[in-house]
Amino acid sequence: MAQKQSLITQSSFDLWGEDPNPKELPYERPSSSPPPEFEFSPGFTPSSYHWPIFHFGQEPQAGNALIDACPGSGKSTTIIEFARLLPPDLSILVVAFSKHIADELQPRLRSSGLARRSHSRTGKRLVEARTIHSFGLDILRRNLLKGKEGKLSLEESKYDKLTREYLATRGLSARDYQLPVTELVRLAQLTLTDPENEEAMHDLALHYNLVEAFQYWETVYFMAKHILEQGKELAQDKQIINFEDMLWLPSVLKLAPRERYDWVLVDEYQDCSRAQLEIVLNCATPQGRFLFVGDHHQSIFGFNCAEIGIKELILERTAAREFPLPITYRCPRSHVALAREVYPDIQAGPGAKPGEVLEIELAEVTSEVRAGDLVICRTTAPLISLCFELLRQGIQASVRGRDIGRNLAVILTPLEKAELAGKFRFDLENFLGWLEIEEEKGVAQAERAVKAGASPTTPELVKDKFQTIKAIYLTQEARPQSAQALKKLILSLFSDTTAAVWLSTIHRAKGLEAKRVFFLKPELLPHPMATLEWEKVQEMNCKYVALTRAKQTLYFVTDSSQRKEADKNKQKKANLLSDDE
Repeated sequence: MAQKQSLITQSSFDLWGEDPNPKELPYERPSSSPPPEFEFSPGFTPSSYHWPIFHFGQEPQAGNALIDACPGSGKSTTIIEFARLLPPDLSILVVAFSKHIADELQPRLRSSGLARRSHSRTGKRLVEARTIHSFGLDILRRNLLKGKEGKLSLEESKYDKLTREYLATRGLSARDYQLPVTELVRLAQLTLTDPENEEAMHDLALHYNLVEAFQYWETVYFMAKHILEQGKELAQDKQIINFEDMLWLPSVLKLAPRERYDWVLVDEYQDCSRAQLEIVLNCATPQGRFLFVGDHHQSIFGFNCAEIGIKELILERTAAREFPLPITYRCPRSHVALAREVYPDIQAGPGAKPGEVLEIELAEVTSEVRAGDLVICRTTAPLISLCFELLRQGIQASVRGRDIGRNLAVILTPLEKAELAGKFRFDLENFLGWLEIEEEKGVAQAERAVKAGASPTTPELVKDKFQTIKAIYLTQEARPQSAQALKKLILSLFSDTTAAVWLSTIHRAKGLEAKRVFFLKPELLPHPMATLEWEKVQEMNCKYVALTRAKQTLYFVTDSSQRKEADKNKQKKANLLSDDE
């Protein structure tokens, strides 16, 4: 049976509401003066931390602002209420990090009346929610199609094709160059790294653990630089673009948007890449103002080009004033007590329930999990066997992250080609042997990259990919009989749409919440291989995100059988050492 978790002291458990001993923060303090008569949406009750923010919006010359809002503090609601209080003749752009968030915001804009605001003369809509990509796409339409017929052609594989064509004309191996070149191109686009600066490109590959680039660095770098230039020409001459182009080309080609706004309200600022931030800063009129809302403690996408120091960069570029929203209306008091051990600023809301923090054995999870639950883990592989077990029990379970599935399937492409050419017989022994060899090669390559300056976590990331593929293959009762069948299975397992039970890495769980959350392998946080300073910060941020997903019960899932096996191996090693002596 699940046992009570004993990590919470009574003194920390009792903390709720505003911290009785708050430390000094670089923020505007809550206003103690009587608030003006603002009309809010039904059901919204502002806290004392909201008043300085709403006052700020009413001051015409107050400049820009950045709100650090803790998990469950109502970031989107704050943005909507802030917009409702602005003068009705101002144009407002609400910038969402993803289409999913933009689609959620749009009906809220309609229900609040904001979407009905329009210009008195032109009738143009004054308030809208858009993704950064869509705004970048509009900039490209306006500039690349000027004086031309037709429309932009979106080709997601644009740079893959350019790389394949380049390799084919020079007789170079796609196995050695395809992935490192296309990934270096993508990283350069999202970080706005100058491709003419080889040192900066080399540092970029090191920072993002692009280990495959270093075996033939000079060729990889030259090709990436050449293909980026080709990509610009293809967009200008034939209007062919991909998703990264929507963020990259407006900056490198210095393109102006069709329209700018009086107010730009940015949701989840901490997830912005440098390229996305440049698009955002290009959205406002010369006298326009910005409100950035997010939580730098939830910045966990550094591996995917979210700028590590984005908060400092925003403050530097916009001279924004800082405001806090430290009260969570999602997390019960017991969960807040745990989260405060990571970052002490978070506070439980008035009337927050105690909640539960329980410990449960891994073997009991499948019988305990039910529809609506969320299962999280630092890495992907431990989620796989649990997902299949839930599916066998008739529970619609899915691993979050379709792109994870695509990246895993790509690893099998050379094997699929060899099998189709009659050069490989796919069976249990042969496949596991091939997988082991490929993992060893990948880890060795990663270890060479670590010596060259890459992150020490790089080999572990490689291992997780191969262990995930192995788990998917071995957990099936009817195992796939070909590489192609295994690829299809992998792609079907990962999703971003709907599931009765979501299984997710912590990175993919940000933005999700559930009444009950199961936290697998909590001992992986912070990851033991994270030794670089920015990695250590991201690991603590991951832990903070994990502890703040549940609204009622948080389960720490332990595996005593694995611990016993580890202890047994340690004892064997100790015995061998003593025998040697």
